[in-house]
Amino acid sequence: MVVEMHTVGTSTWINIEVDYPKYLTHVFKHPGYFNGALHWICRDVDKNYSIWAFDFDTEQFQFFSYTLKSQGKGTILKFRSSLCFMYFDELLVSMWMMKKYGVGESWTPIFQYFITISQLPSCMAYLDRENQEFIIFGTPWYDFKVHGKFQVLRHVPTLILLKNIIIRDNVEVQNIYSLVDIITDIFVRLPIKSVLICRCVCKHWNTLISDSNFAKLLFTYTPPATMIRDCHSRIFHLVEYDGIAWHERRNNPFYLSLFEVLEPNNSSSIKLHPKFEIPLPIPKSFQSKRVYVHVHSCNGLFHMRWSIDKDISFVCNPITGEFIRLPKQPPILTSCEQISWYFGFHPKTNQYKVMRIHIFKHDHRMVVQMHTVGTSIWINIEVDYPKHLTYVFEHPTYFNGALHWIGINVDRNAKSIWTFNFDTEHFQFFSNTPRG
Repeated sequence: MVVEMHTVGTSTWINIEVDYPKYLTHVFKHPGYFNGALHWICRDVDKNYSIWAFDFDTEQFQFFSYTLKSQGKGTILKFRSSLCFMYFDELLVSMWMMKKYGVGESWTPIFQYFITISQLPSCMAYLDRENQEFIIFGTPWYDFKVHGKFQVLRHVPTLILLKNIIIRDNVEVQNIYSLVDIITDIFVRLPIKSVLICRCVCKHWNTLISDSNFAKLLFTYTPPATMIRDCHSRIFHLVEYDGIAWHERRNNPFYLSLFEVLEPNNSSSIKLHPKFEIPLPIPKSFQSKRVYVHVHSCNGLFHMRWSIDKDISFVCNPITGEFIRLPKQPPILTSCEQISWYFGFHPKTNQYKVMRIHIFKHDHRMVVQMHTVGTSIWINIEVDYPKHLTYVFEHPTYFNGALHWIGINVDRNAKSIWTFNFDTEHFQFFSNTPRG
């Protein structure tokens, strides 16, 4: 028997010639690796079955043990730090463990399961409840033509790097994944609080997390969250939900309330931390006063303005602490009946928009003052205002590149939904509300 052997990390193969017993007629494929050796099931001239091993230390192929009842319909595997033999016949599936390696008399039954060939699946799972372990193994008699085929591999995940096992310098290690891709895939699945902590670990992680492409990817993975604040405060609390604690309370018959009081640092299943302070400079003349701050949110950013000074407005990211002060908007000389501020996003241009809408009901005009965040100018867009629309509520909802408002018609009973699309820059009817 000639064994061609290659040591991973080198550039050569070597031939090893070993003695092959004359009475062996067949060596089955798919050996089991255990304790520094490969183990095969073999058949001899008398159709008896035994286990033979190739030891990587001695480089010898030699007899190891007889199989149970001299049966060969089975497979060799490792389970619970021991060599095991999985045996199959027409009515029985059983697993035996070699308690003492190399000693045939130490074979010990682990389980037996009676089954017919027609019921035999391509792979089975065994659960050891006492040790909280399970094993999945393939079965040799499955009708692969009818049911398809599974390959079952016993695998222990590892972080061993191939570069650490290279022996020769001329061996190239290639990577399906880059290390950055692996770290990124981990980061985007973390809660935002954990991502912020990771940013402080080292410069490399900070650079990775601060990259614009990572921010876009994280945004697609991050579920919507809720932030709460006192209307006169610059402190925002990120609401964190503890699903396990919540379900424990719901299943507690002595906990009758369907709601929880939201307070900072409380012991409920809903937490109001971490907290973020919005970076708004307060004029000295108002630092001792409680000032209301108007806030609009869109795609993770805030637009904020003071109630005391209409000329001061900002766009900020409460998570990173960055902010941009917006240029002063031009005045509207003609008096109007309704002035409202809004904040949205144009997905095609990847730009954030701040809007100040002026409605002139007497001549059915609506002037939209629009600022693209990152520029220094405001532009005026004049759109038609429907004659039958008497009022548009504040606080629209941004969705799919448009702002959506509820409007009231002239008959005061009918309500409808109207939109401003950032692509067409038109204010138009969208839908009636469910009850008109």
